[in-house]
Amino acid sequence: MREASKPRNGTAGILQRIFRFLLTPAVLLGTGIVVGVLSSKMPLLLTVTAFGGMLAFWLTCLRPDLALTLFFCGVVMLTDGVPEGSADYFSIPDMDIVQGLPSALTTFLLFLFCVVMVRTVFFEKRSLPVSPAWLGVYMGILLLALLTGIFRDGDRVLLRRDFMNMFFPVLCFYLCTTLLNSRKRIERLLTALLVVAALKAVILAAFYLAGRGWPYGGYRVATLDSSDLLVFITLALIVVHLLVRGDISGFRATAAVAASAPLLFVILFAFRRSQWGGMILSMGLLYLGAEKMVRRRIAILLVLALCAAGAVAVATGLSEEKAARITSRFTSIFDKKQSSNQYHLLESQQVLRDLSKSPLSGLGLGSRHSPLGIYEEDTVPTNVVHNTFLYIWMKIGLPGLAFFIWAAVLYGNRILRFRKHHLHDKAWGLLLPLAASSGVWLTSFLTGPVPWYFHETFLLALFAAMGTSLVLQTDSGLKPQPEVPA
Repeated sequence: MREASKPRNGTAGILQRIFRFLLTPAVLLGTGIVVGVLSSKMPLLLTVTAFGGMLAFWLTCLRPDLALTLFFCGVVMLTDGVPEGSADYFSIPDMDIVQGLPSALTTFLLFLFCVVMVRTVFFEKRSLPVSPAWLGVYMGILLLALLTGIFRDGDRVLLRRDFMNMFFPVLCFYLCTTLLNSRKRIERLLTALLVVAALKAVILAAFYLAGRGWPYGGYRVATLDSSDLLVFITLALIVVHLLVRGDISGFRATAAVAASAPLLFVILFAFRRSQWGGMILSMGLLYLGAEKMVRRRIAILLVLALCAAGAVAVATGLSEEKAARITSRFTSIFDKKQSSNQYHLLESQQVLRDLSKSPLSGLGLGSRHSPLGIYEEDTVPTNVVHNTFLYIWMKIGLPGLAFFIWAAVLYGNRILRFRKHHLHDKAWGLLLPLAASSGVWLTSFLTGPVPWYFHETFLLALFAAMGTSLVLQTDSGLKPQPEVPA
């Protein structure tokens, strides 16, 4: 019986390989036919959306790891939110498919998450890299915050939006740790992000130099999108560390440096104080976490990079007026009388007064803090706080804030333990800059309502998941870790 089964198994294997070989061209041919039919009967935008949906569906079912790469390339290229009115600056909005439902990219993420979890848990019978028990604990905290918001008669639209803001990034983290189960996949995704980020930075720089940057106050800046600056700074840190360690050389090193140049240009001319401060802090963390020999190289590279950046900036767009603006933006960080600093301080004080009445549960999802009443026409929304720690406390209470602080401490401890035992491992070349980018996270948390922006929180989930995955791969003792089909 055993011998008789071999031909059948062999035949089945051959048929399966033939099926897989023919499936891709068949799907592409079918998609082309459908798109051709749709384009003759529907508007162009709707046709493009339909084609993108079919491509996303195909990748999700056959290559979810590539679908994840496509998703984050979309996060980098698109803008989180629809610009008001006609925009003369570069912006491709992440639009809603149906009004009131998540955007196209977020819908793609949810579909990808469901497919991957069903395949991993039910069909492949594999356990998740990060225990789902913690997701259950967080869901309990989130449901209590939802009930608190309903009990306090929170805004129904904000209830839904706050729930999605707090829940979807955690799902994204679990999805990324599940799919990014090898260093090869992480490197492939980072390479794709660097290419897309460099392309977007070139476009943003071209618009800025043409006088069509994003409007900010009475002047123009290269970008106002915090997610742009987060990914640009993180990728620049990775390139710097890989270069000084010698992990990349030759053509790859030249290409990485060339791709990083427009990123640094946009970071400089975005005139964002918190991101500048975060980048300086992240470079400090990168320097402290590196080996002694690598530290010297970092110092030399930074001096050369500053000189080159100054020369390029002067040649391309650093006039006397812009130089003075950069200086004033730096000096205003510690200016207590600066209008933005004053508003953030008063806002935080008001939120603390509101939270003192309900410190444990917070104000709940869908809540708003009391208006400051310092302006006759205050256009700043009261449903957000320009301090992420207070924002989380206000929305999901002290248990939610404690959960995220605990997760951050656990992540930091794992990074420090990894450095102690694997300082010279190749994985440290990627892990250190990913961990050092937490300097940008911190300054963003102290000055902005980060959870309100999907793209920024998705990127934070990605970088945290990459760091977690690199630690887990090394701790598992499999070097190099093979790709697990997903």
